[in-house]
Amino acid sequence: MKTLRILAVTAAVFAAGSTFAQGPSLLGDPALSLSNVSVGAEAGTTGYGVNFGYDVTPNTSLNIGWAGGSFPSVHGQSLAKYTADYSDLSNASIVIKYSPFSQQYLSAANVQFGTYIQDSAIRLSKGGVAVGKISTGPAVSPYIGFGFAPKIDAHWGLNLDLGVIYQGTQIAEFNNGATRVDLDDEYNWAPVAKVGASYHF
Repeated sequence: MKTLRILAVTAAVFAAGSTFAQGPSLLGDPALSLSNVSVGAEAGTTGYGVNFGYDVTPNTSLNIGWAGGSFPSVHGQSLAKYTADYSDLSNASIVIKYSPFSQQYLSAANVQFGTYIQDSAIRLSKGGVAVGKISTGPAVSPYIGFGFAPKIDAHWGLNLDLGVIYQGTQIAEFNNGATRVDLDDEYNWAPVAKVGASYHF
């Protein structure tokens, strides 16, 4: 719930700032013009979710999204010597996407940077018995990546995003009260891979 509150406040502040902005945007449209807005759905390693985009300039967009639920981990269903259940994911994101290219076939490529606000739990079990969990967040984690977002027509488009979230040392809390901090360094980084479709107004 805290993650959703942070996301809602961020969206409200952004919308208010756009509403009260004076004069035309860099696209030649009034501030908060629907022609600058897109909505989409996506699925990937962060879960299933929605995304809202706003074109700040012709080649730069601000994207706010949320994804959660369950999705197979890129690490597989084992974590250290335990079986991992990635069914309690919750990730809000604030990401800027920038396309440095103007050529027809390269303009769909973009670089990305921003933050993920994670509030997820990975359930751990051994031999079918629940033994503990790894909780991530609520924490603000930096993100960097790249994407490919080709347009199907004037309104519809697809997107593929690949990147990494740096989430630091992961702490496993076990039901017997013991705490383990020394998970392998590979778990400090959470790979992001997701696909989606969007509608541009």
